[in-house]
Amino acid sequence: MEALRNIYTVENNRIIIDLPQNFNHKEVEVIILPFLQYQIVTI
Repeated sequence: MEALRNIYTVENNRIIIDLPQNFNHKEVEVIILPFLQYQIVTI
C-alpha cells in the first residue's frame, strides 16, 4: 500500500492536494486532522 503524509496550510477553508499519477482512477481515504507543531509525548 502506498501512502502519502504531508502538512498543508488551509486557505479560505480549502486545501489542494496533487496526487501521484498512479493514484488516478482509484478510491482513496482522506483523513483531516489539525497539525500540532509541538507535541508532548510522555512515556
